[in-house]
Amino acid sequence: MQFFYQHPEYCQRLVLVSSGGLGPDVAWVLRILSAPGAELVLPVIAPKLLLALGNKVRPWLGRTRLGSVEADQAWQAYSSLSERPTRSAFLHTLRSVVDYRGQAVSALSRLQVRSEVPTLVIWGARDPIIPVEHSHTVRTARPDSTVTVLPGLGFPHVQAPAVVASVIDEFIAANPVHEQNSVAERTLVEDLGGDLRIRHQIHVAVGLLMGLRGCSQSEAHNEFHAAVAETGLSAEALARALISIYSGTTEPENAADQVNRRLVVRSRWQPLLSARGLGHVPATIPPGLRARYGPSNESVMC
Repeated sequence: MQFFYQHPEYCQRLVLVSSGGLGPDVAWVLRILSAPGAELVLPVIAPKLLLALGNKVRPWLGRTRLGSVEADQAWQAYSSLSERPTRSAFLHTLRSVVDYRGQAVSALSRLQVRSEVPTLVIWGARDPIIPVEHSHTVRTARPDSTVTVLPGLGFPHVQAPAVVASVIDEFIAANPVHEQNSVAERTLVEDLGGDLRIRHQIHVAVGLLMGLRGCSQSEAHNEFHAAVAETGLSAEALARALISIYSGTTEPENAADQVNRRLVVRSRWQPLLSARGLGHVPATIPPGLRARYGPSNESVMC
């Protein structure tokens, strides 16, 4: 859900399977484990001796009616708690989203941000951890969503993966999508024609801007396109200069031109580059070089 919210350009459809964050209710065992002191109790309830015995019995149980995929998954989760790093990671993650009241975070608002994205929700009618009622909450928040409740199942993706895959396949077939690039990206591609080498350099530069600004690919494309228009550099020159600064390499060409291009890039994104430890802008910038944010080079993270 967080990825869907932060990087919408990569998400054409949304599929949620027994997803958390759609309501406060959660199994009582998770509420108990989120309490202080659970890290002292877990080693006691998951001792290595008991786990060794259980691992010897598992193959026999698998050949009887007592064995099941659900039981096997539960045992694997339980046995992993014998390892201290796993316990620490589990409790840290659990306490960030669950407390004694239940789930402390909500993703419902994220569902409504991009209501145009086709959404499928799959739930097991007998889910013992997160109640199936949460699927109805999704239907209320997004009436256009597709909600599929599988009867008799607790963890559908574990107990009936083929059924879940079939439901997803049908959903994808019923909701075709088309690639929609940003205006800036389409403009760059049209300007470059079929030069794959330059297009590759620009894609790398856009990726660097995504990391530099902490923004989406679409926003980075818009930023790159604006920089081309404002600095007067070609898309290729701007991309090569940005890559050069990041990699610390030099380009085998006219040294003066290379320095000027690097100064343009540094002056435009100086605060962000400095925050990454990628150099600074000289006190004196040669005449004719335009900096987007003015003399103080102020910038805002997106």
